Amino acid sequence: MPFASTRTKLILDEPSRQKLEEISRSRTEPVRRVERAKMLLLFAENKSVNSIAQQLQTYREKIVRCIQKALDMGVDAALKDLTGRGVQPKISKEAKA
Repeated sequence: MPFASTRTKLILDEPSRQKLEEISRSRTEPVRRVERAKMLLLFAENKSVNSIAQQLQTYREKIVRCIQKALDMGVDAALKDLTGRGVQPKISKEAKA
């Protein structure tokens, strides 16, 4: 008997689903956005993380992070990269003026 998932289900409304399907079929979007859209669509269809990883030929942790980001911050945020720390500017605004 397989293990029952305790992860929250991802429920997509129709506009979000259409947007993800459009992105997943796109040939001009960045590859990471297309891959994330496919992950979210498959998870919304109640596929397991392992089966998604096998189908997309990637690793589980990447899928779990994407799904968790979608559950926490929404589908649009899950398609984007989170901002990093970045490098602080060395020249102050006053010195530039």
